[in-house]
Amino acid sequence: MTPRLSVLLLVGGTLVFSLAACDATAPADGSTSGLAVAQDASANAGGSERHKAVGSGYADFVLDGGAEGENRYWTSAHRDPNGRLRGTWRADVYIDFGSFVFDFEATYTVDCLEVDPDTREAWVEGTVFRANDPEFLGRRAFLYLKDGGPGGQDLHALTPLDDPDVRCTDRPAPDFMEEVERGNYVVQ
Repeated sequence: MTPRLSVLLLVGGTLVFSLAACDATAPADGSTSGLAVAQDASANAGGSERHKAVGSGYADFVLDGGAEGENRYWTSAHRDPNGRLRGTWRADVYIDFGSFVFDFEATYTVDCLEVDPDTREAWVEGTVFRANDPEFLGRRAFLYLKDGGPGGQDLHALTPLDDPDVRCTDRPAPDFMEEVERGNYVVQ
């Protein structure tokens, strides 16, 4: 069953939907199975990693009014025991409104990573440094991830951050969440 979203996110009068991801290349067929998320092998050497949110997710959706879309997020976000962050995440959103198509692709820095290892939730904050539309450069957003664990349902959500005082450490509630249809997130 395709989820229905009733919320459109507006940032500065511009329609924004997001998916989070890191530097990775999606297969041409759009699947996320087998997608390798780029990560520095030294991150796990000697148990030097404190928290991470890695993986990818894909979901189809239908907006009120019938517009169909899909989103993909990839993320590779890491924080070491000294608090140093590294990684990137990527969001690709495609919506066919019939009379026009909204196609958003952006790659974000990892500016903040908040992880709840007990609930397997992560908030990954970032700033757009590469986008298919220069209007989005420098904009902030956070990617919410829920790792459903083995056999469980993963969730994801992308939410613009318009308030400069809101950080991922505040654990803001996402505007909406989507069930991941293909892919997997690992939050630790």
